[in-house]
Amino acid sequence: MNDTELDDMLNKWDAPPVPRGLRERISQEPPRKKWKFRLPSGLFFGLAAGAAMCFIGMTAAFPQAMGPTPRFNLLSEVLEYKDDGSSTIREYRASTARDGAEIMLQQTFPDSFFMTIHQGFFNTVHRILGLEHGPAPMASDCSYPGHAVLGQETLVGYQTTKLRYTDDSTGRYTEWRAPQLDCIAMKYTWEKLVKGEFQLAEMKKPMTVRINQAQ
Repeated sequence: MNDTELDDMLNKWDAPPVPRGLRERISQEPPRKKWKFRLPSGLFFGLAAGAAMCFIGMTAAFPQAMGPTPRFNLLSEVLEYKDDGSSTIREYRASTARDGAEIMLQQTFPDSFFMTIHQGFFNTVHRILGLEHGPAPMASDCSYPGHAVLGQETLVGYQTTKLRYTDDSTGRYTEWRAPQLDCIAMKYTWEKLVKGEFQLAEMKKPMTVRINQAQ
């Protein structure tokens, strides 16, 4: 094939037409990927627990932020009762009181590390903000309106006033308050009403009282 024949062939050849929309697609800016940051749920829980522990640790390291040192520390345990009468320890508690209001210093739940952290955080916040409130104004023996006085009883070396409140539809609540310890409820029981009879459902039992000698 000479040059003349090649020129004739090229003059007869036509390029295929440009597909519809190709020009528009080429001229447009390519889409940009949008990045979304999502914190894994496990990492979120870890950070939340760490923040709570850090917060509690700071308040322990700087007790002046918690107000005056408690005059006493009541160590107790809270038990839950099943319908068959058996019981399990739900929590161990260290607390003090102010004007009849129990102030939680520490709560430990043997079966739930998460609940221990959760309550530790909120108890710390409550202490700092002073959110604890006691019942109605109490008499010198810790009695107050709406609760019947059943007598006195000595618990771990402290005289208490035994009080009871009964709700005819749900059950009855009995507590033992100590006048020498700012009327803290050293012991309480909750009995639920089951088929016309009271059945023990929960009890707080005192173990010991520690007095702060610096007071």
